[in-house]
Amino acid sequence: MTREETVKLYNEQSRRLYTMSLRITGQPTESEEIMHDTLLKFISSAPGGLSPQQTSSWLARTCIRASIDFLRKNRRLEEIFLDVEKVPDIEDEGGDSVEKEMEIEMEAARVKKAISLLPPKYRMTLHLVAVEGMQYGEISRLTGIGESTLRSLVMRGKAKLLSILSDMASGEGVKY
Repeated sequence: MTREETVKLYNEQSRRLYTMSLRITGQPTESEEIMHDTLLKFISSAPGGLSPQQTSSWLARTCIRASIDFLRKNRRLEEIFLDVEKVPDIEDEGGDSVEKEMEIEMEAARVKKAISLLPPKYRMTLHLVAVEGMQYGEISRLTGIGESTLRSLVMRGKAKLLSILSDMASGEGVKY
């Protein structure tokens, strides 16, 4: 790869890979290192003739595997997929739009909090299916968990997430 291609790849993929790893590990420093390692692995091995979509998929799989390996090595499964991204600043465009954006951000923060309260396997499978859009077969190959088990985890995770959100809305203490 030329220097220009490397810089372009970094600019296009680094933020996505970092965020993906951060949701898995919950540790900013480790996520940055995993992101860099993933990009270096791609640049050094540079499988030829890949389309941009294939490149993106290769990078995502490699980053997810590296992040899961990190967790296995450090036994930090309780911290999987905590979303610690900062909420973007709201520009004052007018009273209604600012209020609407604040409501949306508050609801998003409530959902993120509820997701962080899910048990680790539910967080992981819901993230990979809902956010990353991965298929059950691909997740099964990455994690070693059977497809039917993954489907159960997603269904149970959704039910538990709805229960947590309901408890939060009613003001009951969350006991998860």
